[in-house]
Amino acid sequence: MFKKDKKNNPLTGLHGQELIDAIKNMNYVKVLSPEQQREFEISQAKKERKTQRRESIFFTIIYHVKPIFFTPLSIMFHIITFVFRIIGGIASVAMIYGIYCACKSFVAWKAGMAYADNAKIAAVLIAFPFVAFMIAKLAELAWTYFENNKY
Repeated sequence: MFKKDKKNNPLTGLHGQELIDAIKNMNYVKVLSPEQQREFEISQAKKERKTQRRESIFFTIIYHVKPIFFTPLSIMFHIITFVFRIIGGIASVAMIYGIYCACKSFVAWKAGMAYADNAKIAAVLIAFPFVAFMIAKLAELAWTYFENNKY
């Protein structure tokens, strides 16, 4: 195994008050006078007010702009859900023919004949309803998200 390189840490081996004094001398901790502490608190309060103002402006803009974008997206995903449910329903009826083509291509494969055309048709007709319903489900999830979060 590789050994870790020991870094030159001046605090190694110090304990108690020696460690505290060494940290103070290294300027890790800065002790503030009451005037400096008051100035620091005032500057922190100014920064806090500035960030609160910025956040309030940002959230009011988002509050008014979100419905403008989310409403058309909600409508679009609702239409996509509706269309792909219909397509999936129609394609599920065609799945029966896909199973027939799969059986036909399996028999042709066992007999040593050409079976590629029937296999392609079977794969498409069997897989397409599942893909269509999956797209409909994803569009429905997006639709409910945009519908519930537009205000």
